[in-house]
Amino acid sequence: RDRSAQTAEGVVRHLYDLVTFEAGTTPDWNVVRALFIDEAVVVLRTSRDSSSVFSVDGFVQDFISFIERANVEQTGFVEHIVRMKTMVFKDIAHVLVLYEASIPGSPRPPQQGIDSFQLIRQGGRWLIASVMNDIPDPDHPVPTELEDLDVLSASSGRACEYATLWKCAHDDEILGGLGDRGVSHEPSYEPVDRCHNTRGRVQPVSAGRDGW
Repeated sequence: RDRSAQTAEGVVRHLYDLVTFEAGTTPDWNVVRALFIDEAVVVLRTSRDSSSVFSVDGFVQDFISFIERANVEQTGFVEHIVRMKTMVFKDIAHVLVLYEASIPGSPRPPQQGIDSFQLIRQGGRWLIASVMNDIPDPDHPVPTELEDLDVLSASSGRACEYATLWKCAHDDEILGGLGDRGVSHEPSYEPVDRCHNTRGRVQPVSAGRDGW
């Protein structure tokens, strides 16, 4: 039996490990699917104003499309947990994650996001029932539950950093989660009040998912 499935945190950490891959490789999608219940729902931020709802197969296909369109198989992809908060009660669990995602070699710095996992224990094994995602911005910084207590006093500087990262050009192609999560191949920052955050996928403005 997979040891990672013995705890809720272990399942979540395993998922991030699976969607992180080196150049010339891609994730093992059968192993990814096995971490979820069949009826699981994945809700990803796809723009400043809207989210998209996926089945597990829909999420996997969306990720595959991102890899092919952005040619990420040639660069690899990194998504790691910065901080995690877990609550377990009997056979249910909630895991809140602050993550950072990046494309190796990209000039854009790693981008942060928040994932909220709900898990259920069945037959002694933890499985993901749902995932919901959102992205910090100048008006919505990282929740205090996931902050590094040592840097809370620097919140004003952090807000300025978010403003720089998330005010992007109208025609910038932004990658965004459980895939690339807000990471762009080409840096393009302008003082405009709009950002196309297509969580984990390359999406031109005209593609209709600009609405993570």
